Amino acid sequence: SVSDGMVERYQTVSSPLLMISRQLQRSIIKQLKDQRKGGKMTGLLMGRKLDARALHRNDGKVFYKNNLPNDIPELAVGLLLDESGSMHSSNRATYARASAIILYDFCQSLDIPVMVYGHSTGHNDNVELYSYAEFDSIDNNDKYRMMDIGARGCNRDGAALRYVAERLSKRPETVKILILVSDGQPNGR
Repeated sequence: SVSDGMVERYQTVSSPLLMISRQLQRSIIKQLKDQRKGGKMTGLLMGRKLDARALHRNDGKVFYKNNLPNDIPELAVGLLLDESGSMHSSNRATYARASAIILYDFCQSLDIPVMVYGHSTGHNDNVELYSYAEFDSIDNNDKYRMMDIGARGCNRDGAALRYVAERLSKRPETVKILILVSDGQPNGR
């Protein structure tokens, strides 16, 4: 569930993070359009075709190639966040939350299916998974749920990675990307 406090905290911290997401979207959209359209790529250091109009350049970028139009492969993204106690140090959990907000907004804006999970351990060192965003959101409040990301218990990365990878592998998209945000200090039995 999403509380009013989570919505307020999201609105407080999200503005600069969403600006980063928008900048990333602008740069990738241009590249996607260029790839779909095709065309001539000039100013290359190596190649088979010499660009006679670039021979005056002193930096050696005198080659070109023709790019054929390409379809963009379908893409799905899974993000797994380490929520162990060591993520409390140096605001690592805050940075993990920020990366989740940026990636989630980026994917949502470009219609890329995305899921966001966190993990730590509970009693008896059982792996606990926290679902912040699913591929098919029911209530569109996933961005607010991410405000609950924080440092908790210990962590066992292997089981959590396996679970998220299995969920991602069942997606129909051609390209699947799994991103792990961690401090690199596994601590579980």
